[in-house]
Amino acid sequence: MKTIWRLLKLVWPYKKWILLSVVLGTITVGSGIGLMMTSAFIISAAALHPSVADLQVAIVGVRFFGISRGVFRYLERLVSHETTFRLLTRFRVWFYRRLEPLVPARTLYMKSADLLQRIIADIQTLENFYVRVISPPAVALAVGVLMFLLLGAYHVKYAVLFLIFFALSATIIPFLSLQLSRGLGKKIVRLQSELHMAVLDDLRGLPELLVNNRLPDQAAKIERLNRDLNRLQKKMHIIEALNQNFVTLLMFGAVVSILLAAIPAVSQGALKGVYLAVLVMGVMAAFEAVLPLPAAAQFMEANISAGRRLFDIVREKPAVIDAAQAQELPSVPLSLAFENVTFTYPKNERPALRNISFRIPAGAKIAVVGPSGAGKSSLAQLLLRLYDFEKGKILLNGRDIRQFKQESIRERVAFVSQKFHLFTGTIGENLRLVNPRLSDQALLDLLRLVELHADDLQSDSPLDYWIGEHGNRLSGGQAQRLAIAQALCKPASLLVFDEITANLDPQTEQRVLHNLFERYRTHTIINITHRLIGMEKYDRILVFREGILAEEGSHQTLMQQGTVYRHMVAVQQEQNML
Repeated sequence: MKTIWRLLKLVWPYKKWILLSVVLGTITVGSGIGLMMTSAFIISAAALHPSVADLQVAIVGVRFFGISRGVFRYLERLVSHETTFRLLTRFRVWFYRRLEPLVPARTLYMKSADLLQRIIADIQTLENFYVRVISPPAVALAVGVLMFLLLGAYHVKYAVLFLIFFALSATIIPFLSLQLSRGLGKKIVRLQSELHMAVLDDLRGLPELLVNNRLPDQAAKIERLNRDLNRLQKKMHIIEALNQNFVTLLMFGAVVSILLAAIPAVSQGALKGVYLAVLVMGVMAAFEAVLPLPAAAQFMEANISAGRRLFDIVREKPAVIDAAQAQELPSVPLSLAFENVTFTYPKNERPALRNISFRIPAGAKIAVVGPSGAGKSSLAQLLLRLYDFEKGKILLNGRDIRQFKQESIRERVAFVSQKFHLFTGTIGENLRLVNPRLSDQALLDLLRLVELHADDLQSDSPLDYWIGEHGNRLSGGQAQRLAIAQALCKPASLLVFDEITANLDPQTEQRVLHNLFERYRTHTIINITHRLIGMEKYDRILVFREGILAEEGSHQTLMQQGTVYRHMVAVQQEQNML
């Protein structure tokens, strides 16, 4: 029930649209009732051969209700679809806005396919929340009241008999439908999620599956999931067909009951005979309003399940929240200091960083080295405020990093991760995604800075070069250099590189780093790397091991006094000689 209330709260801003749709739906059904009753009156009265003048009002009524039913049905569909699309837009934007602050700390252990399923399929399931869950009961209630008053004008017992069968159709049948389909909605949502994840994994890992001859196994898994999903959906459709039959049965029960009550009145002269057909046809037309109700109950569980899956994500609190008085980070050269910083990733017991302390003056060029898992990348994660730390302080220009807005920090810190993402499109589109205000000449200068020339791309127009999906038309080195250029589009004061030269040959690596050092002389640069090449160019080297800062100093100092760094250099030299 809590999920239903939360969903209703989300749709509340569109209450006027929903109300308009319900009103139009009620008028549409009401026009159908008027059309059937006036038509029945004309046919019954015409059998008595009256004057045409006596039928004029009814004839006009048939024309009016016939035309109005079509017009109002069109308007009802138009408004209901517009309302549905607006609600879907609201759901998607709401979910994305709530999801964005959770990345990456709260989504670290979630599957991307599962998130995609929630964003697309679960929200798409909620399309039925308005069309099948909210609107039909409201229309049915309005039509029931309208028909009760209309039949009550003939005799109250007709209205009571109608209300009994109408209420049974509106409550008992949906209840039975809910019981028969209990668990099916959840299973369908779960199987849809599993099927989408399996298909996405298959597409992403298609080359590996082909190479290892495992494609038939994956295809069999997808076929099994699809077969199970089809079986459940078939059950759902069978229940839906039974629902319609039961509603029809109750409708005929209402018709027979009213006839049994009205025929004696006709015999006694209390009711004109022509009105028997009028009553019957009006009752039959009114049951159109309750036909969607069993489906509403049937889809209720799927809507609740989809809504719960969304709320399970967004109820998480962001790992990093701006302080109430957070300020903008000024656009000046930045100094950086860590003071006894300890940090542990979510669901981990062992700290990634333990009591880390160091200072980097503005404009310094720093290398951060160490084996895998030593905590080097965690420095960048904390600096970008993607995670929060348990204790200690991080200072930017002598002020606590928590005093600045997250967006402001990410605007002033250019970060290139070892796991970067390139969007499907051209090189120019990927660069302008970061900073659309840069001119073509400025973008070409950045490409030359990272040694990504027209000759490398075999294109006379590098900015218009189509890189394919996720940059699959680029080599690993070209993609990495484009990621560097993309980060440099920002008006940053601090540059943080995490293994940016892993896919570059030593000569290209040296040229790129030389260009960066020359271009950004006044900027603070932190280069996280495994490759101990050109270390003498850095002002200082931070050596990490098992989450602690083991050594720090210049290349010459560490080669003379250090042990961890000197050992790393020796091992790498031996590997290069092999």
